[in-house]
Amino acid sequence: MFHVEHMKNTCTILILALFLFGCNKPDPNPEFKDPILKNMNESISILEADLKTTDKAILDAENMQKNALPLTGEAKLGAKRAYEAKSNKMKIEQHIQFLKIRRETRIKKVRQEYLKFFKAGKAWPDESLA
Repeated sequence: MFHVEHMKNTCTILILALFLFGCNKPDPNPEFKDPILKNMNESISILEADLKTTDKAILDAENMQKNALPLTGEAKLGAKRAYEAKSNKMKIEQHIQFLKIRRETRIKKVRQEYLKFFKAGKAWPDESLA
């Protein structure tokens, strides 16, 4: 004789089986798990903050140069500080640009390596990618 309780048990077992043995899909964004990319993103954030402080240093040095009293050497010191701050700003911008380019190449490499590991059934991220 067929009872509703049998149907409920059968459905429960079927649903549990689907959850346990469901399809295994690759992660569409494996780069979020990569510790090297996380480090690069943190470095970019820090450098962008340094860029803002460097902009402030440039303004301060230019104001020092403008407001300098004659024959005190403040104008020369302000010009020197402005030059150094602008040079530092250029270096920071270049480093940010380098890290952004490096990040894009790393994302491509991570995606390729992740698919290799996924197809082989191995855990990822692997320390050999560093």
